[in-house]
Amino acid sequence: MPRELTYLFDDWLVVTQQLNLRIRSEVPQSWMWGTNHLNETIKRLCYALSDIWYLDGQDGRATRNHIGVVKVTPSTLELVQRTNDLRQRFHLHLLNLKKQQPGLWPETSARLAKRAQAVQGSLEREGLVRLHLKQFSRTVPILHTLPTRIAFNWYSSGRSIKRLSKAEVLQKLEKLGADKTHIRIQYQKVAQLPDAEALAQVQTQAPLIRANVRYETGEREAFNVAMPIFIPTEGGHAFPDIIAPPDAPPTERSRATRSDQKLEDHPFVPSLRVYRYR
Repeated sequence: MPRELTYLFDDWLVVTQQLNLRIRSEVPQSWMWGTNHLNETIKRLCYALSDIWYLDGQDGRATRNHIGVVKVTPSTLELVQRTNDLRQRFHLHLLNLKKQQPGLWPETSARLAKRAQAVQGSLEREGLVRLHLKQFSRTVPILHTLPTRIAFNWYSSGRSIKRLSKAEVLQKLEKLGADKTHIRIQYQKVAQLPDAEALAQVQTQAPLIRANVRYETGEREAFNVAMPIFIPTEGGHAFPDIIAPPDAPPTERSRATRSDQKLEDHPFVPSLRVYRYR
């Protein structure tokens, strides 16, 4: 296993354990979505900071949200920033590893799980099997100015649309296997199009939670959030007003349709979710 990844992961384990111990000893003002008692809030918060593993049977595309707000001292904020830096450095080194040695990652992931098990001692009992890269690469939001209000809400952009050329669609179909009857039929349909025709690949996006933050100055900012937001104790004693998101995401999109209005109603290449423009 590449040494640099090992060292970064070990450092992250150590710093994260230090952060969890600090939180349990300081018991900071905090709020976690779905909890009503302080002890449970602190427990959920510490779990969120260490939640980087696949669970048995988990869909690899799915990630777990940990929505919360934590007010901590400057020294604790520094620990949070260190965990973020280590996550980012690990992620960059991993991208290089996958590019240079693409077949090495599965073995590396399994060995990292064993290293963590030796440190934490509970991974096997909890059914944790390997590193979840999407969750590990997420950074913990840090606000350096104390906000007065944080409102959480579901956000559904509905669909992402990627413009593709005819040649790119044909190439993707070839990778799916042009020897398969249904793929060959779609390949022939695309091949008959003009070479200059642009197509659109549509991907349905899962609903996200966004944090809308307001400061005493009247300034505002908004960002997608999946991890607890850490805020400073400096600047005031009051905890910001928190507006929790609804229990479930909306069943309809929260934004008006835009470019997808220009697409045909039915996919031209169903296997790739590719549409023609009207």
